Amino acid sequence: MNVADLRPASIGQLLDRAVTLGVKFFVPLALVYAVFQIPVSLVSFYASAGMWRSLVQIAEAMQRHASSREISQMMAHVSSPSGTLSLMLYAVLIFAMPLAQGALVAAIGAAYLDRSALTLGDAYRRGFRVWLPLIGVTLVWLAIGALAYLGLLLAALAVGLVVALVYAAVHALGIALGVIGILLFFVALVAAVSVAYPAVAYSYFAVVLENAAFVNAVSSGISRTFGRSFWRSLLTGLAGTAFLTGFSLLQTLVVGLVSALFFSVVSIARHDPAVAVITGSVAAVPIGIAGAIVITAFFEIAYFDVRVRSEGFDLERAAAADALAVPGAT
Repeated sequence: MNVADLRPASIGQLLDRAVTLGVKFFVPLALVYAVFQIPVSLVSFYASAGMWRSLVQIAEAMQRHASSREISQMMAHVSSPSGTLSLMLYAVLIFAMPLAQGALVAAIGAAYLDRSALTLGDAYRRGFRVWLPLIGVTLVWLAIGALAYLGLLLAALAVGLVVALVYAAVHALGIALGVIGILLFFVALVAAVSVAYPAVAYSYFAVVLENAAFVNAVSSGISRTFGRSFWRSLLTGLAGTAFLTGFSLLQTLVVGLVSALFFSVVSIARHDPAVAVITGSVAAVPIGIAGAIVITAFFEIAYFDVRVRSEGFDLERAAAADALAVPGAT
């Protein structure tokens, strides 16, 4: 990459660069992530097949105006994924997903900085080198997230207690405070998620792209997010969250359309509607892969932007290029 291309960019420019990179290098990047995503999706579909059958049966019962008692009994017996399979999926997300994320981050970094596509083997070799530190980052952030959730829950309970006391004294004021409290809690939750998103992402990138130890990576992720660039990080997180929401809605739309089409055309789906739902979910997997690529690219390019703005990363790259251009330079 030309060092001039690393100049500071707006949020819109970051999104444009992420989408452009995702389109240009879609095949090699999709291959890197599909190795992880497709097997996990297949196991997830198998684990949830019974639940989908139960939900479809409930929907059919509601269509034929079944009694509320019958529907309640059916809801009480909704099949859920087995405990073993659920534990396996959670374990995969905690211990295997960091490997795939590390490989994807390495591949996106090569595509953005060097304009080159890593092979599947090269991407996962780099992922393997940082796999354990990435698991460490994941566990640390899970612990931080649990503490933050507990703090928000305690704050919500405290506000609820105050509102209840005020309501007991003055009903109208209590209702008004309750509405304000709910709105403030929602705003705080959205802001917390939006700020946490880049902090976690920057921690991952520090491990993969800087070979940082996992503790140092978490520390740098926090400082780069909550330092001088806090408001920009908040906007970045909001944009990324909106992007993720858009991809999720698109996946839901595809699942619904493909499921309905499959149900109306294929006879086996009429006997087992869960087959249609699972088929629709399979059709939406490529959208999930595309979303993972673009969103990861967006935050990774934002990470480079933060380093350009506050750490002179563009000057560092220029000096490294000049050193390589000088004969005999080491």
